[in-house]
Amino acid sequence: ENFYIADFGNNGGGRKDLVIYKAPFIDGKINKDSIKTISFYYPEQTDFTFKNINNNYDAEAIVFANHLLHIFTKEWVSKGVSHYKIDPIQKESIPAKKIDFFQTNFVVTDAAYFKSKLYLIGYTKKLKVFLQIFEETQPGIFFKGKNKKYKLGNTLKLGQIEGISVNDSGIFISGEEFNFPLKNSKQKLYLIPNDIITL
Repeated sequence: ENFYIADFGNNGGGRKDLVIYKAPFIDGKINKDSIKTISFYYPEQTDFTFKNINNNYDAEAIVFANHLLHIFTKEWVSKGVSHYKIDPIQKESIPAKKIDFFQTNFVVTDAAYFKSKLYLIGYTKKLKVFLQIFEETQPGIFFKGKNKKYKLGNTLKLGQIEGISVNDSGIFISGEEFNFPLKNSKQKLYLIPNDIITL
């Protein structure tokens, strides 16, 4: 019924204008006159000093599940991920509620939710790319049950992995162009069939 567009990337850790745009989708069209803004903040964050890729309040991953928005942080310091939830009915400067934390040992660049499973994708500073799949144990609870981690390769070959989507065909992963001394990796799109990776 809606598109949710996240504007909360925060590499420097100093943003105070984190928002999600809610765009109604009716009869195959976005109703541009009814777009609403959901502004939010992390209650745990008290320091807004600029610390480029050296903070735990960056995020690029969001999913809609069980009538709620779920944000998964890109934690440059902890190398883990925090799970926050937001009620999309709210509008003005609401606190994101922290649900859980998981030590991934990579920074999360995107997430997907499909058939009661959460898929997280990301990479490390050593350019290793990982996929981690979690089984939902209760509605909106992902880090308490079974999970499985896959090393997919490295950024020099795969590109800078930034996107993931899942459907009955499999797992779609997008890699942006990545420039490195003596090596350049072009943007790519990958499909991993469902019968290759399982939880």
